[in-house]
Amino acid sequence: MDVSEVRARNLRLLVQRAGGPTAFGLLVGRDQVQVSQWTSEKTQKVVGTRLARDIERQLELERGWLDRPQWTGADARPALDPRMLVDAYVIMDDAERDAGRRFSLRNVDDAARFVLLYTWRSHMRRDPSPAEWIELGRKMSAMAGALDGRSDTRETAGHDASAVAGTLRTPPQIGTDTDGK
Repeated sequence: MDVSEVRARNLRLLVQRAGGPTAFGLLVGRDQVQVSQWTSEKTQKVVGTRLARDIERQLELERGWLDRPQWTGADARPALDPRMLVDAYVIMDDAERDAGRRFSLRNVDDAARFVLLYTWRSHMRRDPSPAEWIELGRKMSAMAGALDGRSDTRETAGHDASAVAGTLRTPPQIGTDTDGK
């Protein structure tokens, strides 16, 4: 199996984990059509080295990750971590409420942003340090800047990261009541 086949298979795995080409496209700053071309079984467009490194950078993966097989079986996929899902949901819901927006997983854009947040949260330690919360706050600020139509989210990304991180609390354990009822 050559490197282009390994990259294609790894990309299919990542696209599946992200929830489909649209969600994955949002994660890497590409459109759904382009992602579908990379993962098509019939008319697959080859992912070159420069693009592979860019995708790895966008996803904060180790350099060369896409070039090495990342599967152990035909359709290997790690189980979702329920605690991380709850963490991501509570964080997203609180942040959207604080911004005066209504968050709903039935909305495809909200769902895609939730997948992105879950991905970020799942790469953190189970009990994150304050620095990790601040970094998550920075990423959420950049995402909010893009959502609010700021032209250069790189300049605004760190602007209110501490404020966003300050609103992040240790999310509740599964099975606990988040509304105090």
